[in-house]
Amino acid sequence: MSGSNRKQWRWAGPFFALGTLALAIAGLRMAASLLIPIGIAILAAFLLTPAVRSLERNGIPRLAAVGAAVCLVLIALGGLGWVVARQTNDLLDVFPQYEGNLRHKLALLRSDEGSIFSKLRDIAQRVDRQISGDTATSAAAPPDAVKVTVVEPQSPLALDRLPETARTAAPAIGGTVLAFALLAFILMRREDLRERIYGLAGRARLPITTRAIDEATERITRTLLTQFTVNTSFGLAYGLGLYLIGIPFAPLWGLLAIALRYVPFIGAALAFTLPFVVSVLTMQGWEGPLLVAGWFVVLEIVFIGLEAWLIGPGIGVSPTATLIMLAFWTWLWGPIALLLATPLTACLMVIARFLPQFRFLEIALGDRPVLDAPDRLYQRLLSRDLEECTRLAGAHAHSDGLVHAYDELLLPALRVASNDAVLQRISAGEYADILKSARALIESMGTRVRAGVEAGAAGARAGERRVRILCIARDDADRIGHLMLQQVLDPGRFELELCSSDLLVSETVELIGRYIADGVCIGSMPPEGMLSAKLICRRLRKRFPGTTIIVARWGGDGRFAHERDVLRTAGASAVYTSIDDLRLAFIAIHSALQASASRARAGDGGLEASPAAAP
Repeated sequence: MSGSNRKQWRWAGPFFALGTLALAIAGLRMAASLLIPIGIAILAAFLLTPAVRSLERNGIPRLAAVGAAVCLVLIALGGLGWVVARQTNDLLDVFPQYEGNLRHKLALLRSDEGSIFSKLRDIAQRVDRQISGDTATSAAAPPDAVKVTVVEPQSPLALDRLPETARTAAPAIGGTVLAFALLAFILMRREDLRERIYGLAGRARLPITTRAIDEATERITRTLLTQFTVNTSFGLAYGLGLYLIGIPFAPLWGLLAIALRYVPFIGAALAFTLPFVVSVLTMQGWEGPLLVAGWFVVLEIVFIGLEAWLIGPGIGVSPTATLIMLAFWTWLWGPIALLLATPLTACLMVIARFLPQFRFLEIALGDRPVLDAPDRLYQRLLSRDLEECTRLAGAHAHSDGLVHAYDELLLPALRVASNDAVLQRISAGEYADILKSARALIESMGTRVRAGVEAGAAGARAGERRVRILCIARDDADRIGHLMLQQVLDPGRFELELCSSDLLVSETVELIGRYIADGVCIGSMPPEGMLSAKLICRRLRKRFPGTTIIVARWGGDGRFAHERDVLRTAGASAVYTSIDDLRLAFIAIHSALQASASRARAGDGGLEASPAAAP
């Protein structure tokens, strides 16, 4: 296939995927009347399977166990429906008794001149007059106008509406019957259905299909059972509290709270709003509504913590994605999808985890961080968000220490930036801005720990000689690595001299000859810098055979083993990739120098040992 044809097919792929997605969504919407009962049956099967298995383990035949479970569901739903209908009917019957209380509270709000309510009312009235115009100028109705009321004749026989009622109720009745029939057959033949799914997947995919089904079953069952337990407990406690407060029809509000809490985020607000409005209508004063609000807040705090502890990681979907998927499934299948949204989203997450073609769903909907810590910091540096960079690095340093933050966060981020600059994924100006922001970040972090470092420096023993290290940098990236090293070393024991990056190799060698140093640290940021570091090592080793030469390949990469061998052959005493390894190497040099000085003061007569072997 030619290059032009491959390019055309590459562009056709995304359009083919979008077309397939559009067809799938259209199919789901058109087949809603069939798929909703199937989804409800599968959802109920997840809930009832543990109970059916428990009955079978106690010696009850499967047919009897399934029949008992299905009958129990029918009785529970019928009883709950009867209670809700009875309570709702009673509420509508007694509602006129509370109209006087409502009018009294509204009159109090209207008569309270100077209050917030009266001010808002006056503003609303003025705005309404400005929008609609002065009503006084409108033409008055003629005095002889006659008001005409059209009264629809009542049907002499209620049976005339029976066909229309039957047509309206038929889909719901048929869907309910189908859902219970499917539920019974799924519970009876659950092993056979699972094996058929394995057969459709194929023998080669049997392990991955088994893991996917087991994980989906475990996630959905755990989530549904936990939600059922928590929501039922919440509804019972909520209804009992409302009954003790004196709110009418407390059982109704408790049952509604059980059902509404299955709707993420929105259901809890509705479970509070309805009884709160009833308390305002039915109770004198504002003590009752305040008690309702307080009781709801207390229960919500307790049960949110309990739910988080019991469910644990849940279905692995972020809160924002949960709301989006809730809106999507509701748009697709209507209000009944509020009960199916969470299990369906959990199934999508399992599919995305085990099938690479759907990994975009895990990235878009998941609650796990998509970028690791170095990539997040690199992205913030690239967007010049120094405040967010400081927050990320500060949190890392607070939890794991400054050295770990440099090694595991800043150095990998700078290495990625250097690699992107070499590959021209970012411009030279962007790379310079990244280095500038990184330097400001390091200086900011060093300011926070400087007090502790100076305190350690003050504790240095009298008579200790500081280790003098000459740091050689090729560019600003290498100098940033030396700046990090300088901040983690005790200034009371170490003196670091940073050379200018503008010096030539020969000038650097001459500078080392004039600067009496105990060691040389050559900084080099991958993926470049190897040639310069090797050349400096060779020149230094030839002119100063006894000098300790340490090369810092900041961050390192997969080629580190080969680079280490090359640099050691060129004359390097040691090669490191992390700030922590460099810190430990210089501490070893300091210890060797102090040991030599102690032996000299004790009159051992030996010559001062060279620290070259310390690393």
